[in-house]
Amino acid sequence: LLVTTATRQRLADFPQVRLFPNPVSSGHAVFLAWSADPGSVSVSIHNQQGQTVWRTSETQRHSHILRLPEVNLQPGFYVLKIQGPQGVMTRKLVVH
Repeated sequence: LLVTTATRQRLADFPQVRLFPNPVSSGHAVFLAWSADPGSVSVSIHNQQGQTVWRTSETQRHSHILRLPEVNLQPGFYVLKIQGPQGVMTRKLVVH
């Protein structure tokens, strides 16, 4: 992995993101909380095979919390991908 100064700056500018609850029970909502207004973001959930199982695009203006609706996922491990103006960030999501 090559991390350039520009990449480090973009990652430093990306608001801190908290995902909760994690783990989550299937059929329950998940929340993303930002430390700052992220602007326009695209959020997707990917299974272990890399397939996109859920996706949304949102504009977070003056709101630091995004509620992901009840998504009925099979128990397992997923990757939540957040893409915004500052770059891409991923978080692990566990469904039980």
